[in-house]
Amino acid sequence: MFPLMTVFLIITPGRIAKRILVASISVFATALIVVSEELPSLVVPYASAQDRFTDYVTTVVSSLIVMGIVTVYYVGNYRRTVESLATQKLKIENITGALRKYLPSQLVEAISEGTPGAATKPQRKRITVFFSDIKDFTPQTDALQPEDLTNLLNEYLTQMTAIATKWGGTIDKFIGDAMMVIFGAPISKDEKQDAINCVQMAIEMQNKMKELQKKWYTTGFENPLEIRVGIHTGVATVGDFGASERLSYTAIGGEVNLAARLQALSDPGGIVISHPTWALVNEKVNCTRREDKVTVKGIGREFTIYDVTFQSE
Repeated sequence: MFPLMTVFLIITPGRIAKRILVASISVFATALIVVSEELPSLVVPYASAQDRFTDYVTTVVSSLIVMGIVTVYYVGNYRRTVESLATQKLKIENITGALRKYLPSQLVEAISEGTPGAATKPQRKRITVFFSDIKDFTPQTDALQPEDLTNLLNEYLTQMTAIATKWGGTIDKFIGDAMMVIFGAPISKDEKQDAINCVQMAIEMQNKMKELQKKWYTTGFENPLEIRVGIHTGVATVGDFGASERLSYTAIGGEVNLAARLQALSDPGGIVISHPTWALVNEKVNCTRREDKVTVKGIGREFTIYDVTFQSE
């Protein structure tokens, strides 16, 4: 009966059923041994001590064989489970790596943990917004072959993305050659540190552009690219926007538009920041106030702006 129950255990699907059967078999075998030892009158007596010894050895050997079969089965099942989990883990890592190319890393982490809703629900937050744009991009690149233009733009965006990631910025989007990065959402260090990190990021980007300009010039690009940068701190609505089947994590509002307009006021290779941003970073960053207040398209009020001064590395 014991071998038959063991075979039934092996071929029966369902881990719970198998565990119950294993427990039942163990209890049954233990009870049988106890009864046979404690109540010899209930069993047929052995003809001789040799028969008793032979039966004992046969029982032990049979039990060991069956236990070996069960062990081999479960070890094999464990290995298959481990291999399956390793395959699934590799698949998830590959999917996560692909998602990081299209989504902000903070959102990928939330999606991987299965809790994106709370972090991406639209809400009003005080953020620092960065906009950059390449000066005269279209006229400068008209003479380039499509492949050369693709390589040039991809190299530029790759370098800028690495710097933004280093400083903890959330890359909102690429708009052609323009770039939008936000600090303070979905994760914020604190309002002041977010602004400082944003400006420090912009400085490092401008310094990296100097390196790229030298490289591009030596490789035959006669008019190396230059970027303008605008940064503003204000309250915006940040979160998922779009259709139920297709969402985009972004920031919207007048303060975001202002950051985009400030970028247009920057000198090539320069960084312009608004007064709210200056109030947060002036202890850490050197800035020069422009004498005249400015107005920007689509916004009626005047603004005080500052040029960030920094040394090229």
